[in-house]
Amino acid sequence: MSRRLLFLSLALVLPAAGCADEDAPQTRPNVRDETPPSAETRPGVRLDRLLAARGDAAPVLHVMRTPRERRAEAVANAHVEGQADSVVTWVYDGLALETYAVTGGPTFVRRVTVTGGAYGTSDGLSVGERRADVEAVLGRPSAQAGGVASYRLDGDGLAVSVDVVYAVGRDGDDRASQITWRLPVG
Repeated sequence: MSRRLLFLSLALVLPAAGCADEDAPQTRPNVRDETPPSAETRPGVRLDRLLAARGDAAPVLHVMRTPRERRAEAVANAHVEGQADSVVTWVYDGLALETYAVTGGPTFVRRVTVTGGAYGTSDGLSVGERRADVEAVLGRPSAQAGGVASYRLDGDGLAVSVDVVYAVGRDGDDRASQITWRLPVG
């Protein structure tokens, strides 16, 4: 059931009207629970809304705090000859968010990479989780290469891939050290 709930949260990434302003993030503090992490409180910042953004990333970026770094690059639109769109990466401590902005159209959340334990999903996916706990949510990996386990979540014609890098923790268990969600765009 929790695997379905996660997939439904991720699969909601559908095109929506609107275009994010290049400088969409406002200086607005991100409220966090400062309680030390535990099974009940970790992670402090839920990614569910971010992962379920319905194409237009502007509302999501509006509630995020100011990024530590912002990188933008022009990319050729694969469907409209001569149109340049942009890929923008918003870097925060423990989180990198990549968006794809269609010129004159919507802005999509394209990739979310988590490297800090303060972020996770309602299903319990976060950095620091044991491999067995991650696989209880995502199932068995569809591929493994170079220390990265890849999981593919299919449904309603949309495929979400989740790549998890595992490292051996102090307790000897494989634990997630980085989780990347690659979301369908357009």
